[in-house]
Amino acid sequence: MWLEVSQSKEDWDEVIDICGREFVDSAIARRYLPDTEKRKHLMPLFFRYLYEARYSDDHAILISVKTRENFTNAYGIQKSRSRIVGAWLTIYDFIPRKSNITRMINVDEDGTTRLLKMEKWREENIHHIIQEAAKDFDMKAVYPARIVVPKAYQGQSILTNRFSQSLQLFSKEVEKRNDHRNQFFFYWINLEKKAISDFRVELAHLHYNFKPGLKCCEDSSAEDESEISCHFVLVEKRMVEKLRKYFPILNKL
Repeated sequence: MWLEVSQSKEDWDEVIDICGREFVDSAIARRYLPDTEKRKHLMPLFFRYLYEARYSDDHAILISVKTRENFTNAYGIQKSRSRIVGAWLTIYDFIPRKSNITRMINVDEDGTTRLLKMEKWREENIHHIIQEAAKDFDMKAVYPARIVVPKAYQGQSILTNRFSQSLQLFSKEVEKRNDHRNQFFFYWINLEKKAISDFRVELAHLHYNFKPGLKCCEDSSAEDESEISCHFVLVEKRMVEKLRKYFPILNKL
């Protein structure tokens, strides 16, 4: 297996396809798309939308873990090809672009509305604020939007074992794309407080309540993840005090 910064359309397509499959039962999908069958059809289209509107190579950095596998083609000839078995997808530019959502609406109009409103809320209440703060610090704010491993390769610590190597590769790529300045910081959005660790600290606890009836995770009457409205904004420890003034600690419903 090896690591590389993926910049080909083929690599992006492969990762977007993996995301569309693997995030069908993610916390955010279950929270805003309760119909399982519609979710299976809508999530791949949602990730294609994200690629066209937010990701792609001029707005994000895709670092892939690849392996080589043998296969037999239609003519019975043995060949080999590379396959992506893990990926980090990090956004550093949130200038929105237009993307056609017709296919999403045809699958689930209500679900599409919920997802796009949630994306807009995150942009206005989290991404935009942090991006503006980064300008004040003359730094680049980067958002690790997705990490993904295909189901067949899960449980092998593929990404965990290569984290340090991927961070070095990422740092070099950010510097190259940022006029050779390497002043950047990470921030995360998590739906579960358990994601907070020694490396990352809670900066803000925000509520998004487009779907009626959502509750705070601290409300004991919430019985299931899908009932919760919380979004935790997390940053590296070194950035907490710098960013604290830009966010309320708790934005109540």
